[in-house]
Amino acid sequence: MLRGPQGTLFGKNTTGGLVNVTTKKPRLGESDIEARAMYGSFDRYQLQGAVNVPVGDTFAIRGAVSYNKSDGFYENGATYGPTFGFVEDVTGLEGRGNGDNVGGDDSVNGRLKGLWEPNDAMSLLVQYEFVRDRSDAVPSFNDTPKEPGCDPFGAGIILGAPACKFVWNSIGVTQPSGDPIDNMATTNRNDGFMATGRGQRIDVDGFYANFDWDLDFATFHAVAGYRTQDSRLPNTYTGAVPVKDNGDEISLFDASRDDDRETTQFEARLASNNNETWNWWPAPFSSRTTPRSASPRCSASTSSSACRVRTIRPASSATRRTRCRMPASAT
Repeated sequence: MLRGPQGTLFGKNTTGGLVNVTTKKPRLGESDIEARAMYGSFDRYQLQGAVNVPVGDTFAIRGAVSYNKSDGFYENGATYGPTFGFVEDVTGLEGRGNGDNVGGDDSVNGRLKGLWEPNDAMSLLVQYEFVRDRSDAVPSFNDTPKEPGCDPFGAGIILGAPACKFVWNSIGVTQPSGDPIDNMATTNRNDGFMATGRGQRIDVDGFYANFDWDLDFATFHAVAGYRTQDSRLPNTYTGAVPVKDNGDEISLFDASRDDDRETTQFEARLASNNNETWNWWPAPFSSRTTPRSASPRCSASTSSSACRVRTIRPASSATRRTRCRMPASAT
């Protein structure tokens, strides 16, 4: 545990400090296999495995992999209606979601490490990691404040009633009652713009190297890394999905965050080994994040990430997505 701020080495969200978790390194001269399995509610299971293999006296390899799968603990049960619109086949619709579990996990990740220690003063650690995430799109909950009895769009449909302040209330997509977990919503839309029904896609590949050399008067450290990330994160932001009489879903406000980028980092440090009243530590550092492909929809954010957001059929509302998903790490 490190007391904050730690922004220089660990990023902007470490003002109060951080818990630094490092994965296991290969062990020289030891052979072992680890396995772990877990099963829980919502048909959730996790399989993990790791193996350590020595190669001679100075080199060892360690591999670890983890697979996570679940149906999701949210229920696609958001209510809607009666809807109001200016087209006949979307007016007067009432119902709720199909009740399926949504927001499930389906991801695999792992890493392969190699450690070389030719002597007590020198070591080289190289690593490859990957993530393949095909989990469900994260569902949303309609948190628009309720306005019972309001007049849709202030069009005089309900005489004497105040005009609805929010579009969702005007069209009959109001905040459901009950536990939000049981009243989430997502579409099964799969077309040229969106692939919500197929879920999200996150592909990560990373290559890293750490070199340490004890020079008696100082210790030299060098760290280099290259990481690519391609992600497609479609979502339904309305918190409700009305369905026509013919079974077609009405996608009121869908968006997809598409993120293709690569990051390269390098750091070198020479830290003094004396125990005097002062120590020296020169440490040049370089980091660069760039888009992996040129696109008119890509723009660089303040964190130098390349992302694009495709918004389909927008409307004003107050909805929220209730969680962020992080793939469980391999041992």
